[in-house]
Amino acid sequence: MAIIGVSLGMIGAGGSILTVPVLVYFFSLSPFVAQRHAMFVVGACSFISTGPKWAAKEVLPAIALPFSLISGLEIYLVKILIQPHMPAVLGHLGAFTIRYEWLSMVVFAVIMIWASNQMILEQQKSTRISDPDAATFRLTLCAAVTGMITGFLGVGGGFLVIPALTLYLGIDIKKAVGTSLLIITINTLIGFGLEASHAEVNWQMLIIFSMIAIAGSFVGNLLAKKVNAAFLKKIFGWTVMFLGFMILLGQFIKLFGMG
Repeated sequence: MAIIGVSLGMIGAGGSILTVPVLVYFFSLSPFVAQRHAMFVVGACSFISTGPKWAAKEVLPAIALPFSLISGLEIYLVKILIQPHMPAVLGHLGAFTIRYEWLSMVVFAVIMIWASNQMILEQQKSTRISDPDAATFRLTLCAAVTGMITGFLGVGGGFLVIPALTLYLGIDIKKAVGTSLLIITINTLIGFGLEASHAEVNWQMLIIFSMIAIAGSFVGNLLAKKVNAAFLKKIFGWTVMFLGFMILLGQFIKLFGMG
């Protein structure tokens, strides 16, 4: 769990894409329960990590609040109107049963692989889009997609937010990281709050994991000042990519076993 905090403290992303697999494969939680608990852990850790960024004036609330308003609405729609009505069994592929939980982990693994590729290849140089209307539209679309991903998979979406802020608005990478942390805080705690109101929560597990992750976030903030963040981001990206492929492989083995 400490590495989750380190990731958030350093690069403002990657918390959920590590938390959910850890809870599923090491603590035998179902994907839905893992996603619910991951939202709290990542939200609490992001909240603490936002503090030093705010003090350093690396958080842009004028960007984070409208972004979170759009994504928060999307999270609400998914959690209240869509997800509760999703069937446990989505269909059959030949002799194999496609379950919603199984598909959610497959999609999660694909997102891990995509996000890791972004971390490995992303250029730090910002390239502001000249047309403000186009930039606003793309940022709004990114907020809606982020909210949908958070709602369905319990992912904070930092790997989407940071590239969007640097590419579409030309925001400095450090301010993009700080702003991303505030957005992740709001998004994940909205998602957790909507689920915790009617679902079981293991508070003891949450408090312990959150404390470990928060401790890691302080380490991440220190490393961000002293270590080449771009290099560590690539190392983290390769790690996430490896885990994504392993989860994908495991899910298809599980599918064949369920057939």
